[in-house]
Formats: sequence, C-alpha cells, structure tokens
Amino acid sequence: MIYDKLDNFERYAGLFPGVWQEVKDFFSAGVIPESGRYDLLPDGKLYVNVQKYAPHLYDEEKVEYHRDYIDIQLLLLGKERIIYTPIDGLEEVIPYSAEKDYGMDRMAEEKGTSLDMKVGNFAVFFPGEGHEPCVGDPDTEVVKAVVKIRVN
Repeated sequence: MIYDKLDNFERYAGLFPGVWQEVKDFFSAGVIPESGRYDLLPDGKLYVNVQKYAPHLYDEEKVEYHRDYIDIQLLLLGKERIIYTPIDGLEEVIPYSAEKDYGMDRMAEEKGTSLDMKVGNFAVFFPGEGHEPCVGDPDTEVVKAVVKIRVN
C-alpha cells in the first residue's frame, strides 16, 4: 500500500513501467471527468473508473480485495476515509470472483489503518491488500478516480 500526496505522484513512476505516462496524461487536463469508465490501454490492461457518490459509514463486511489489478485511488472532490489491512487471517464474506476480480472479507474497523483522503491525496492498493473505500459522512459528495492496472 502507498499513501501520499499528488505532488509526489511522479516518485512512483518506476513501479508501473509502460502505463505511468498514460495515467499522468489522463489527469493532466486538470478537469474532473464525467462518471464512467475510460479505457487507457486495450484489453482491460489499464482503465480509470470515475465515480461520484456519497460516502457511507464503515461496514465491517465490506473489506474488498483484488488479485489481478492494482488500484490507484485519487480523490478529485470531497473527502473520505479508506480503511486498509492485509487480508491474511480475515473472514471471507463474499468469495473471490475471478470474473470480477473482487472478493470481500470481514474486519472490525479498529483493526485496520485509516487513511484520510482529501483532494490531493492518492492511495495505491496491490493485489491481496484489503481496503474499504468510501467511508465518511453520507451528507457529503465525493468524486474519485480509481485507476486499474492489470498485473496478471
């Protein structure tokens, strides 16, 4: 897991050779894109999901993980928390689906690490790292971009 400020985004370019420039170009326009999926490379190798939503209260049964994709979560508007944890030893709630690259585990909030996300922060989650995004005040609005990089 990586948690940092957007000002330091370039430091991590070497972790993602061949895709970093595509991600950087997508965000260089400086405008908030419309909600939806944006394919940056063919065959689902690299895409961005832009989401607009109201955060929710923490739910111990919504710790998600992936096996085939890295998530880069970047807040474009609003604020939220993401609760992070390794998934080893957690109780499975929704079995992993290879088709959706998604599974859910259960974890008490106090056992995780809370990442305070606001505009200018990003977090990177690698396969096998549990995270519950979208935690916060349900009366606020958030716009977030989730960059998906296929590693398998």
